[in-house]
Amino acid sequence: MRSLLAVVALTLACSGPAKNVEKPVDPMPPEEKPVTKDDKPEQPKKPEPPPLPGLERITVTVVAAEVASAMKDGRPWDGKESRLVPNISKLLTHYLELHPELQVTARTLGIPVDQPRLARAARKDAAPDPMVFVEVGKHIYRSPARPRAFAPLWDFALTFAYGFGNSRRGAVPGSLVRIHVVDYDGPARFDTMGTTLMSIEQLLAKPVHKIGPFGSVESLTLQVKRTPLDDTARPKSHRLAVPGKPAWTVTGIDVVAGQRLIIEAADEVCTTREGLSKCSGPDGQRDLNDNNLKGFEKVGHGTLVGALGDTRFKVGRRLEMIAPSTGVLRLGVNDGHYVNNRGSYAARIIIRTVPVPNLRRKKKPAAPRARPAAAKPSGS
Repeated sequence: MRSLLAVVALTLACSGPAKNVEKPVDPMPPEEKPVTKDDKPEQPKKPEPPPLPGLERITVTVVAAEVASAMKDGRPWDGKESRLVPNISKLLTHYLELHPELQVTARTLGIPVDQPRLARAARKDAAPDPMVFVEVGKHIYRSPARPRAFAPLWDFALTFAYGFGNSRRGAVPGSLVRIHVVDYDGPARFDTMGTTLMSIEQLLAKPVHKIGPFGSVESLTLQVKRTPLDDTARPKSHRLAVPGKPAWTVTGIDVVAGQRLIIEAADEVCTTREGLSKCSGPDGQRDLNDNNLKGFEKVGHGTLVGALGDTRFKVGRRLEMIAPSTGVLRLGVNDGHYVNNRGSYAARIIIRTVPVPNLRRKKKPAAPRARPAAAKPSGS
């Protein structure tokens, strides 16, 4: 035992004093902050829905065409057998339904007030008298006739709203555009010259279209203009006097088919120089008169009436309508023998852009309905 201890002591003496060995110190961990809502892991955001396409005002101009000199079977365009064919009959019926203000004067449809013999000439001449119907969705537009024209020039503009919304107020994506070219032989007599079809997207794809041939139409040229539609813009307003003579007053106000037109009137016109028995406001006299203007035979004598392009309509105290044609607005007094008239009507004309719904206005949630109070027992 003693020898073992001696060996251990000798070993320690040879190795020298014990050295202190430093152990590696782990680095201090960073100071941990308390977890807050902001430090929670970010969740992927839901993709935002695509914005609604901007509503647009579309203006289509029917510029010109080239048509055949006779029907395909060689018959002249204005033969005695001209009639209102079924498809055009439905088209005309729908057009008049969209413009109820024209129902009273339908017999003069297509006859401008400054060209009273146009229909008679169209029936007698063998040359074509082209007219164009344009269907856009549920809407129908109609150009004036161009008498005795193989290369008619119209420059007829029409306008409508385009975008996602109510198809009754404009055109929506996917709408169809039908174009009918007819030979006008009178307010209810047409010969079909040709019909073509395209989608609204095809129509809006380029600013100029040269379509054809189709049917007896060699070519038809259209121009398309797209502009942002500001439904908050103020409408244009005009005020003027409509004197009792002459029969028609040219207002100088340009209107495009498809625009919303409001005409309001007041004051008085007398259709005689003496007395007050033949005086009335814009709604006219109760009695009819042999001197009433053509087309207004069944409208009260002295009534305020209007004309636009080749259409005529009763105005009275107030008329609101979608313009049935394009041109300069005329207002007049329903009296063809106007030399002894006196007085005037004060008229205000308001022209609005094509009507569209405000799609970006969010609907307010409906208020919850209150529950009906419980009935009290009788005798309480």
